[in-house]
Amino acid sequence: MNDITVRGDASYGYYIRNPDRSRVQAILDTQGTFRIAGTCVLKPLARIQRQRADYGDINGSIDNFQTFTALGLEATCPRTVGLFPIVGVRRDTSDNDPRFAFANQKAVSYSAGVGYARPSIGTMTAYYNRIDSERDAIGVTNHIDRAGITFVRSVVSSASLKADIQYLNARSIGADVRPYRGLGWAGELVYRPLPRLSLTGTTDRRIINDTLVPAGFAVQTDYGLRADWQFAERTQIRAQAGYATRSFRGDPLVIVSGINSDTLVDVLLRMTRRVGARIDLQAEARHISRQTDTDANQYKVTLATGGITYRF
Repeated sequence: MNDITVRGDASYGYYIRNPDRSRVQAILDTQGTFRIAGTCVLKPLARIQRQRADYGDINGSIDNFQTFTALGLEATCPRTVGLFPIVGVRRDTSDNDPRFAFANQKAVSYSAGVGYARPSIGTMTAYYNRIDSERDAIGVTNHIDRAGITFVRSVVSSASLKADIQYLNARSIGADVRPYRGLGWAGELVYRPLPRLSLTGTTDRRIINDTLVPAGFAVQTDYGLRADWQFAERTQIRAQAGYATRSFRGDPLVIVSGINSDTLVDVLLRMTRRVGARIDLQAEARHISRQTDTDANQYKVTLATGGITYRF
């Protein structure tokens, strides 16, 4: 009745032209599901991640090694028909190299909501979420309030829909940062025209609280399209494209890069081939393009990746 999942990922990125940038990256992710009295569920999570910051977030060719941690707990008593409660708490931290200490954060999130389930309608949840993020190095606190409704439904046997509409209120205390008040959303539509083909469209607008923009946050809007094709019994092909825009909200007295917004285009093609019962081979091609309102921070990246997965 109970389960725990642990996922670990360790990699080493070697730069041929700039070997000094080569770093080890690692993720350790643990999640659990514990059932109480057969009706309620506790879902704890713990996560730690170490990675090199992307140049596009730093807005310069400077190295920054980041460490992220997350601890959380969600409790709910789901029902197939009727009302049920949902509560949760989560603590996130991010640490950077000393020259980027202004971006170090400690964020605590609280959530509470009421869900309603009915097979003929689907599942709807009304919720409120509050995030308080402190940047001790510069004496700034970011507050984010979210209030919204989530809807999940299998429209027909070949399609399913997830929609989340919310009101966002983000503001900074202790710095001259322009607030954001307006709509946020998250949506996913999955359509299966053929048994071996799945098409997925996604869109969302959210507040990125963990940003390397000094004393601020970012408003990010994403659109994505993905196709998963079971080309053969042992071969799967994935093609996806993403388009994202970010509007940076930072203290104009602190920001030196002058970037107010950027646009990211991300295109990916991946092939996975199963070899035997436990081994998968993978090949991937990816292209990323970034456009900003400053010419110096625009770039294009093309990546080719090969990998092997062993299940035990």
